[in-house]
Amino acid sequence: MMRDTIFKLAVPACLMISLLLGSALADEEVNVPTRIMKSPTVGFSEETLAGRKVVVRIYNDWRVDPRAYELVKVPLTGLSISFDSIRKASDGVDESTALVITGPDQNDDVAADVIGEVVYAECYGKGKQLALRPTGIGEKKPERRTIIDALGAPIRKASVDIFVRGISSEDPRVYLRTVEADKQGQFEIPHIIGSLRHFSFVVSNPNYGVSVVDRYLPAQMKLAAPLVPQGTVAYERAIRGIVVDPEGQPVGGAVIQCSHVRTLGEGLINAQNGWTYTSLTDDQGAFSLYLPNENRRGERGYLIPPKSQYQVRIDAPAEFGLLPHVKPIENGLDAVIVLERGGRCRTFVFEDANGPIVDFRRLQFINVTIKQSKGTRVPLRYDDFKDGGVFPSGTYEATAYEHGSEVEYQPLVVDEDSPDVLVFKIKEEILYYGQIVHGLTGEPLPGAFVFGFSGKRKGNLSMITDRQWEALHALPVDPCLTDPAVKPICEIYSVKKIVRTDEQGYFQMSFRPGEIYGFIAFEENYLGLMHRRHALIPDEHGMAKIPAMTLYPAATVFVEACTDARHISIWPRWIIDENENAVWVGDFLATDDRRESMFTYDSWLEQNEVQSFHIPAGLNVRVKLDTPYDKKWCPIEFPKMIHLAQGQAIDLGWHEFKPALKVSVRVTDAQGEPLEGVPVRRVWDGNHWGVPHNSDVSGISRFYVVPNSQGEFGVSYHDEGGVHLRETIPYAIGGKEDEDRQFTLQLSDEMLGHLFK
Repeated sequence: MMRDTIFKLAVPACLMISLLLGSALADEEVNVPTRIMKSPTVGFSEETLAGRKVVVRIYNDWRVDPRAYELVKVPLTGLSISFDSIRKASDGVDESTALVITGPDQNDDVAADVIGEVVYAECYGKGKQLALRPTGIGEKKPERRTIIDALGAPIRKASVDIFVRGISSEDPRVYLRTVEADKQGQFEIPHIIGSLRHFSFVVSNPNYGVSVVDRYLPAQMKLAAPLVPQGTVAYERAIRGIVVDPEGQPVGGAVIQCSHVRTLGEGLINAQNGWTYTSLTDDQGAFSLYLPNENRRGERGYLIPPKSQYQVRIDAPAEFGLLPHVKPIENGLDAVIVLERGGRCRTFVFEDANGPIVDFRRLQFINVTIKQSKGTRVPLRYDDFKDGGVFPSGTYEATAYEHGSEVEYQPLVVDEDSPDVLVFKIKEEILYYGQIVHGLTGEPLPGAFVFGFSGKRKGNLSMITDRQWEALHALPVDPCLTDPAVKPICEIYSVKKIVRTDEQGYFQMSFRPGEIYGFIAFEENYLGLMHRRHALIPDEHGMAKIPAMTLYPAATVFVEACTDARHISIWPRWIIDENENAVWVGDFLATDDRRESMFTYDSWLEQNEVQSFHIPAGLNVRVKLDTPYDKKWCPIEFPKMIHLAQGQAIDLGWHEFKPALKVSVRVTDAQGEPLEGVPVRRVWDGNHWGVPHNSDVSGISRFYVVPNSQGEFGVSYHDEGGVHLRETIPYAIGGKEDEDRQFTLQLSDEMLGHLFK
């Protein structure tokens, strides 16, 4: 643990703090001795406390250095301390000042016994009083926590710097003390009284590295650091290297954050609990990080596979004046990360229709991306620019997230002649317009509905009742979202505005750029159609035309899909044979390109209860219920063709998901040696490739397949240079007798050369 260098770091809550030790700024009149805590004392009288003073830590500059504090003595009034007396004792105290009182800081034995092992941590407030709770009166003793590495093993003898903080990134975060974990990785945390009652920990061990554990729950007994010991196989699967400035000098205290990893073949590894984990560089700029994760679906081995790309963000301490690094780092290599310098010192101002935005609750959700001429992108978060900084030339694009919507600001082209204060203004609204027509006749649909939305909620349009449709059809052309008749739609989608078409099927509505995801057109007994907003480019007048939205007749399917599993995601599909259907089936299928325009049967079904969804009317349709995120269950397929008229319904009854069969694929090279990390996929219908399952250290990839089915297992490789490789083996599976069957996929030297180059 470095003792002479003060580092800055950006924690997951985006608060830049100092790390690694600096000396406290002691008041000359306060000489705190090393003392042994006495036994608890109760029943303090006013006579006992009369004239006593308590030593208080004052953190005035915690934003710059959260370790620096001043010690002052303030008198007790009974069992209370006046905050105003603290202000009189020290210059610079204001509403942002953090105050901490601990027993070991006291040089008065009685005061120390009153405080005991409790820590008081609070923000200064004019006129406030801090009431002490004497030891033994409702006191909670220190609790033990265990520091574990990314694989769950205790980090023995780790040095742990304990910080206390508020819940918001704007609240103080200040250093409390440093402790050493024992041989079981355990250490004590005190009971905190006050608004700064949350913890952060900086964990350091020479054999592991340095990390921040900031994602901490009160009942969480084990604290996982994104570190593994050097010299182990796991360490080879971590990312490691050094961070330097453009002159090659090490950057100490740089923050490396990671929330997910992409394996070879673009398999996804998410962080444990969905958190972002953080490591730090030491004073030589060195770092390592292994992402704690869970392999719930068994799509790889125990360890993160080789050739995996950690998706990271690296931030230097603010005083270095270096730009963030946001690029993947491949594991197993010694990376050298060079952080670039900015150009000029600039500050940002964001404006809406009411002028500059000053509300922190809005500002913290603004992101700025600098696109430079050399093709690099520099992403900035609120903490990167809230106090200004040195930033380069380029095109500055700002977006905000408010009430579930994205808000775009007008981009700024910034060069050396641009002002130091950059003012971002929200883009003007875009007028979107279009027409809804009947899919079979091409005739306009007057009175049909269309809405702009920002996200999906629960349910689907087939669940709207007859009575709710009656209320919807009574609505005016431009309904208010607070109208009770609109409520069923707002429960299914995050609706921003809803309108009805005129006599010619035309409609229009205005939105801020980025405010919505897309538009959905719908009507009773028709398939809803969604069109994404992203490809709609406004003209010079700020108007954007939506391609004609065609509505086709719909019927309704009812089904109850059951399983004993705690929870599975059930996806309904309808399958259409283009060769054995109505003449208009080609136009129907062309309406849904799965990119910009698509039918709205995108609704997950609840298990163990009757659910409904729409299917096309007038066509021959087969229905399938799939579990795309839990392949250990077989899909429920209905082989019987369904052909319903518009408005008709069919109840398919009760059906149970059956377990799939577990099989494995052993991947080898040309000499028969097992290969780890190879992205094997299941292939069906000749050209549909599933998600990659990376082989483990024994060369094994595990899959679930449907009984009495056939297909292929394979590996593919494609690059921009025109290389397209595909190597597969067929499989045919029977019934239960084929459980745990193993197949062998032998790859050529050419394939391996491209995969692992």
